[in-house]
Amino acid sequence: MDPNVSGIIVALISAIAGIIGYFITQNVKRVQAEAEGKQERALILKELAEQKEDIKTLSKTLDAIAADLRKSIEAITADLKALAEKSETMDDKIIKGLLGTARDRINQGHRYFTTLGKIDRVSRTSLNELIEAYYNLGGNSFVHTEQMEINSLPVVDTLVEKSK
Repeated sequence: MDPNVSGIIVALISAIAGIIGYFITQNVKRVQAEAEGKQERALILKELAEQKEDIKTLSKTLDAIAADLRKSIEAITADLKALAEKSETMDDKIIKGLLGTARDRINQGHRYFTTLGKIDRVSRTSLNELIEAYYNLGGNSFVHTEQMEINSLPVVDTLVEKSK
C-alpha cells in the first residue's frame, strides 16, 4: 500500500475517532446534565413537600390565633357595650342634674329681677343663654313664661346706683 494512502487512512481514522470522541463526550455531558436535573428536581420536590408541611403547620397556627382574636374581640365588644350602657345611664344623670341646676338658676334670676322690676343687659343675655342651654339639654317649656317676663323687664345699663 502506498504510504500516502496509508497516511490518509490513518488521518481519516484519527479524524473519525476524534468525531466519535466528541459525540461521546457530548452525550456523556447530556446524560450527566439530565442526571443532575433529575437530582435537582428531586431536591426541589422534597423542598416543596417540606414547605407544604410548613404551610399546613403555619395555617393551623394562624387558625388558632384567629380563634383567639375572635374571642378577644367578642369580650372587648361585650365590655364596650356594657360601658356604653353605663355611660348612657351616667349621661342621663348628668343631664338631669344640669337641667335641675339650670332651672333653679333661671327661677332664682326670675324672682330676683322681677322683684327688682328691672334687669341689666349682661344679666338678661346670661339668663337667655342659660334658658337656651336648658332647652338644648331637653328641658321642657317650664321656663318659657319666666323667659317672657325677664325679657319684658326694662333694661338698664347697670343695677348699681351711683353715689352723688
